Amino acid sequence: MGIRSHCESVDFDVVDKEALNKYKAYLEGIGATQLAKLLEKDTFDPYKMDGWKLVGYWYDDIQNFFRHIAVFIEGMIEFQNEEGEFAKVYFEKGETRYVISEVRWTYLSADGLHQSVPNHGDAVPPVPRELPDFLEELKVRRNI
Repeated sequence: MGIRSHCESVDFDVVDKEALNKYKAYLEGIGATQLAKLLEKDTFDPYKMDGWKLVGYWYDDIQNFFRHIAVFIEGMIEFQNEEGEFAKVYFEKGETRYVISEVRWTYLSADGLHQSVPNHGDAVPPVPRELPDFLEELKVRRNI
């Protein structure tokens, strides 16, 4: 069953709405429809992740999703799980950083958070680690 998380607070801006909409279409194209539903026209709704296994799990596909959206989102999302542990995910200049209560309040990059945990099956198809070409091009345009 596992420990579910919920979105506690958000403070972010979508800095490139065109890229967000294009990324939504990309996710739908690879079959990641559950993640695509988080992206609405011109916005991202992390509250739709309520009930997902996030804090303490950090599956590769979720980390890759956050890594990808960091190219067109700036700010922070805070999640908390049923046991009161929290995680803040920061999106800064194309990078994703995590502050996690259960790891002695450590500030981590996605690479520092990596675990050898398999993707969680049917819930979300694997999202590749590599950025899609249009997000790589956006990083160049944003100089990040």
